[in-house]
Order: sequence, then C-alpha cells, then structure tokens
Amino acid sequence: MNRLNQTNCFSINFVFWKLLGVYPGEYAKHAYYVITKTILTIFVLFYSPVVTINFMYLPKQMDIVIEEIIFYVTEVTVTAKVISFILLKGKLCEILELLDDDLFQPKNNYEKNTITNAMNLTRRIWKINAITSYVSHLTHVLTPLAVHLFLDTKLVLPLCSYSFLSDETRERYIYLCYFYQVFGMHLQMTSNVNIDSFIWGVLVLIRGQLEIIDQKLEAVADTDEEQTNAEKNAKATENLNGCIDHYERVQRLTKCFQDLFSIGLFLQFSLASLVVCVCLYRFTLPAVWQYYIFLFTYMCVMIVQILVPCWFGTQVMSTSTSLAFAAYRCAWTTRSKMFKLNLTLFIERMQQPITIIAGKMFFLSLTTFGSIMNTAYSFFTLLRNVQSREIELSN
Repeated sequence: MNRLNQTNCFSINFVFWKLLGVYPGEYAKHAYYVITKTILTIFVLFYSPVVTINFMYLPKQMDIVIEEIIFYVTEVTVTAKVISFILLKGKLCEILELLDDDLFQPKNNYEKNTITNAMNLTRRIWKINAITSYVSHLTHVLTPLAVHLFLDTKLVLPLCSYSFLSDETRERYIYLCYFYQVFGMHLQMTSNVNIDSFIWGVLVLIRGQLEIIDQKLEAVADTDEEQTNAEKNAKATENLNGCIDHYERVQRLTKCFQDLFSIGLFLQFSLASLVVCVCLYRFTLPAVWQYYIFLFTYMCVMIVQILVPCWFGTQVMSTSTSLAFAAYRCAWTTRSKMFKLNLTLFIERMQQPITIIAGKMFFLSLTTFGSIMNTAYSFFTLLRNVQSREIELSN
C-alpha cells in the first residue's frame, strides 16, 4: 500500500505560514526569516495595542462603541492564535509528525479511502473558508475607498477611527492610516483563515483515524480458518495490541492539538457571543447597503468559525464513543481468556470518549455552539431593550 502523508493536505497552509513567518520548520534563508519575524513582531506589538488604545478615546455612545468593537474581538482572538503558534512551536511540530506517523498509514483500501476522503475534505474546507473570508474582507475595505474616490466623500477608516489622534492629524495622514489598517486587517484575515482551516483539518483527520480504528476493532478477532487455536489467539491478540497502539497515538495527537489551540479556542468561544450580538445589533442601525453585505458575510464567517470546530468536535466524541460497541461486535466469544480480559480492559478505557476542551471550560461540541448562540441572542435582546428605552426617554 502506497504511503499517504496526511500533512500534504495542508500544503497551502504551509505556504501562507511561511509568508507570515509562523511556519515551524526551517524553510528559508536567514534574511527572509528575519524580515518575516520583524513584520510579525511589529504586527503583534503595535497594531493590536493601538486598536486597544483607541477605545480609551472613544465617545461614550453605544452606536460608536458597537461599531469599533466588531473587529476588536477578532483582533484579540487572532493575536492569541498567532502567539500560540510562535510560543508552542514544538507542539505544532509534534502534531505534524504524528499525522505522518507509520501507525496512521493505510493498510487496506478502506483505510486508504477513509484517509483520502478526509484529506480532500480538508482541502475543500480551506477553499470555502478562504473564499468567504476574502469576499467579506474585500467588500469591507474597498467600499469606503470606492465611495471616497467616486462620490467625493470623506474616507472612512475600515478598522477603527484612531480617536486618540486630532482631527487635523488624522486628515493629514488619512491615506497612510487607511492603507496601514488595510494591510493589518489583511494579515489578520490571512492568519485566521490558515490557522482555522488547519484546526478544522486536524479534527477531520482525527475523526478519520477513529473510523479506521472502529473498522479494525470490529474485525480484530477475525483469523484464518486454517490456523490452529493457539495461532488464532496469538493473531487476535496481535491485532488487538495494534488497535490499542493506534488508539493511544490518536489520544496523543488530540492532547497535542488541545495544548496548542486551547487558549485561542477559549478566547474565540468566549468572545463569540459578543461578536454575533454586536453584528445583529449593527443591523438595526442605518448604513449603506454595501456595509450590510459585509456585515452579513462577516457574521456568517464568525458563526462558521465556532460551528465547524464544534461540529467536528462532536463527531470526534461520538466516533470515539462507538469504538466500545465496535469492539463488542467482534468475534470475541471463541478467543482465549487473555484476549477477552485485554479486550474488556480496553472497552472500559474507551468508555471515556475523546474530547477536546478549550481553556478547560468549553467542550468542542454542538451543545457549546447552541449555548453560545443563545447567549448572543440574549445579549442582543438586552441591547435592543436599552436602545428602545433611550429612544423613549429622548422623546
């Protein structure tokens, strides 16, 4: 059976990681490495903190704060993911090594098809995520410039208003501020697309390996009829040990994945309710129709960014739970007492499903996604009530 390197499905991610300076391996000359790290350092140390400082100078008006906070939440989340990539470089390398481990290589056509389908799905996920994100990004950053050039209106900064600058200074350097923000937003969007699609892809590949273990456990006691009972028992025990090693390797991969992305996913899940709530509330305020297109695509992307990991996290949990039933379905009744004892212990071990927890608080599951959306709607209802009360008092 030909070897399948599962990391090949992340080849496009590796290209962008190299351009962004977060690729874990040695990939370029020293000069390019220094340039990318310098740009990344400037981005982390100056771009995001300036947006934070801007909040201190904002007028105390809800509609203005809502407008500014839409992107700030994404800024914080993406920065946390990038920092995790840099600081936990060893965990990322370990994940890539485990994905190409010999135990994860296909032994038959079923395993080959399962892995190939998972890899193809990972590539499709990147394409869908990238197209949606780029459409949303370009709609937002190009609309103010087009309106400014063709309708001769004031150029609006796409990220934040830089309220800490005087009006005169801001108008003098308006184009510099505009392209600086566009460049920073483009870097963040590119980082987010390639990190999120990697997260989703690893979850897909983990699910694929669990499906392979499920099929192997169901046939773990199958042997050649021409063998003696001793040979059959020895072969069944060997198959079972192989399944146990495979399962342990998947657990190790899941542990590395959780260690690497725990903080980023925790922030993303914690702030997801705020993002959806703010987007819903912004729909109730007046704006040009182009902005509503951006707002809709942006909110869809934000929802997808929490829905997809929750969806695949649930599938990982359910597939790992079904392994115990697959083991019970094997032809264990005719095997030796030692085989039965080992199988029983393994089944007891698999009673605890493989779960991924963000920040030791949020399970990657559809239950968590439902809770996030319910919280977002509750916040939105609260803001609408506050807005209605303010209108009544002003009248």
